[in-house]
Amino acid sequence: YKAHWDKISPKVDPLEHLRVDAPGWWVLFAGLAGAALSYLMSKRPENTINGLILGIIFGVLTIES
Repeated sequence: YKAHWDKISPKVDPLEHLRVDAPGWWVLFAGLAGAALSYLMSKRPENTINGLILGIIFGVLTIES
């Protein structure tokens, strides 16, 4: 069987743990954070979608390869 060894401990740095050890969850988190920030800043649904898209792009570009 295979074991997964974390490169970054979630207890030490949870966001960096997501970025390095769980990139799919990192992209989801970045997209939702972008959508939430866009909504809070503008209260317009179309900006929420733009924030979601930009957050996903940010998440994809910042994952460790």
